[in-house]
Amino acid sequence: MYTGGPSTGVIDFGTLGIGDPACDLIPAWYLFGGETRELFRTAADVDDTTWARGLGWALCLGLGAARCYRIRNPALATVGRKAMFEALADFRSAY
Repeated sequence: MYTGGPSTGVIDFGTLGIGDPACDLIPAWYLFGGETRELFRTAADVDDTTWARGLGWALCLGLGAARCYRIRNPALATVGRKAMFEALADFRSAY
């Protein structure tokens, strides 16, 4: 939390996932439902850990979109909520 004093540094987490193949899996929760998501997973041919990280990324981005765009861009917020609910449903069924 900023307290009004001089800044001594900034940490930018915006590119944290660069190079992580799990980021390429985010569309699985944004675009697909249960059966088609499984087809995507099979075609992606990734291990369980990578798939779980992709689920986490989709959940994170879905939450952010649902919160940030609910007023400015309701359509994008709806897409974010869909991804969030799809990721949560997968998490509940897998873990």
